[in-house]
Amino acid sequence: MYTHFEDKHFSIQSLDSVQVIKETIERDWFYVFPQIFQPETLKFLKDVSESENYHEFDYPEAPDIQGREKILNKKHAIKVSLLMKNPGLYAFISKLLPDEEISNFNCRIFKFTDQNYLLDWHDDGRIKNRKLSISVNLCDDKYNSELEGGEFLIREKTNHSSEKKIRNNVLGQAVVFRVLPDKLEHRVNPPVNGTVRTHLAGWFSEE
Repeated sequence: MYTHFEDKHFSIQSLDSVQVIKETIERDWFYVFPQIFQPETLKFLKDVSESENYHEFDYPEAPDIQGREKILNKKHAIKVSLLMKNPGLYAFISKLLPDEEISNFNCRIFKFTDQNYLLDWHDDGRIKNRKLSISVNLCDDKYNSELEGGEFLIREKTNHSSEKKIRNNVLGQAVVFRVLPDKLEHRVNPPVNGTVRTHLAGWFSEE
């Protein structure tokens, strides 16, 4: 592997160099890491995500966003956020950005179906200083987004024909993508046929 970051929780590996990953994100706005967590940590996240500790969530800080999902309760979500607050991870992610330094991370674990997912195009810019977002699939490997929905979409705000689609359908796979509120927006297609979609959504930011 050309790119490698590993510690107790993380196993971020890629056949591409850091420079190639950086250039890919600048060109395509996103990069897909096949796996970012150590097996034990992924199992912990999977177990947490399969609990019943969810509550209905909408977007009180952004009433213009029409969406409703189930979000992991705060007590359990804090455990997830703490393992992601890692200086080594911040240093690695900072290398993927042009002259920007990451020093904070916040995340949520969502669970949604076609019945409770209404989130439309948005840019993640409603909270200041977000630089990169991450979406980690916590569904089983049998999940097939080509047949069951849930694809990640990203596009330019002024050029909708620029839309790109990523099938993030492998357990532990992560899509890292730019937050450029003046330029880019993204969404996730609703699942279909009653499929439950579970993922970790997070935001890397400057303080």
